[in-house]
Amino acid sequence: MALPEGQSLSTRLEWMVKRSPASPGFDMESWQAQPTWHWSAAGAGWGLGATLQRIAVGGSHFRDVSGVQASWVLPQEHGFWTAVVDLGRYRHKGPLADLDASAQSLMVMRRWDIGEEGAHWLEGVTLSALAGRERNARGFDELSYRQILFSAAVEGSGSGWDWTLRLSALRARFDGSVFAGDSLRRDRSHMLDASVQWPLPDKAALRVEWNQALNRSGIRVFNNHYRQVSVSWVRSF
Repeated sequence: MALPEGQSLSTRLEWMVKRSPASPGFDMESWQAQPTWHWSAAGAGWGLGATLQRIAVGGSHFRDVSGVQASWVLPQEHGFWTAVVDLGRYRHKGPLADLDASAQSLMVMRRWDIGEEGAHWLEGVTLSALAGRERNARGFDELSYRQILFSAAVEGSGSGWDWTLRLSALRARFDGSVFAGDSLRRDRSHMLDASVQWPLPDKAALRVEWNQALNRSGIRVFNNHYRQVSVSWVRSF
């Protein structure tokens, strides 16, 4: 089908597998398809797309995700502004149906391309903010919440490899508490993510990632400290 000038269609297909040899119950696998229609108007780029995703944990079905996204990108002399609105629905099977929910979010991001004017090893700086709302479909207030997420990232390359470093801070306020008589649950999380990627033949790459998250909650049972190191093979088609 021929599209008018300035319009295009794209489809993103993604398959992700994570294995935990010591704890197979934490193995994760997901499949995602995201077709999107793009067009230009008023000096900006626009997009409207859909998402279909299936997630399995520990070898069993966990969640099906369906949603729509609308995006806006405004080019700048060195970088761009972008905003994305995401509306999604989560569905689960059997005893996990109590986790069914709807989710809405708005993300605003500013990207600066450093280019040749900056340090040769630094290519870009990104700041972003996201506000989100999730409502449990079964009416469980302790599973419904509002959140806001701030992130700052730098990326660059050197000696044939690419790297990224990201710092994030999240605040979440739940509509209810798991335990009767307790105050509303409020969480504060801080995340650090770092990755290094080396290119391989045939549009492939070897990626090493390190993720760390620290969560502090008004309800102590939800305090946790998460660390992960992963090695993955990535290929583009």
